[in-house]
Amino acid sequence: MGLMTFLNGCATPSMQAYKDTKPVLDLQTYFTGPIKAWGLIQNRSGEVTRRFDVTMNGTWNGDVGTLEEHFQYYDGETQKRVWTITKTAENRYEGTAADILDKASGHSSGSAMRWAYKMDLP
Repeated sequence: MGLMTFLNGCATPSMQAYKDTKPVLDLQTYFTGPIKAWGLIQNRSGEVTRRFDVTMNGTWNGDVGTLEEHFQYYDGETQKRVWTITKTAENRYEGTAADILDKASGHSSGSAMRWAYKMDLP
């Protein structure tokens, strides 16, 4: 198994740079109900190695949310991930899921959010 890590590098803009951007992200509103998205996975050289579509559904009970993700990779593989996301302070979040190592951490500012975690990948 490989290990995928999202790191905040020196070249990454500070979240403070987004503080005045609009619309302001309200994570609990954004991740309520059904959502469709798509994405890609890149190797360390930046080469795209996989593409996927994902359908999500989010629910919240106070400051604790559940986000169910259903991935359909273009090579035919499917995957499910269920996040538990907790608002820990103003604009700060933590998250857990079965294939996420330790906890994910998130910080929003204006219309942007940085979500960082380590994950086991086959």
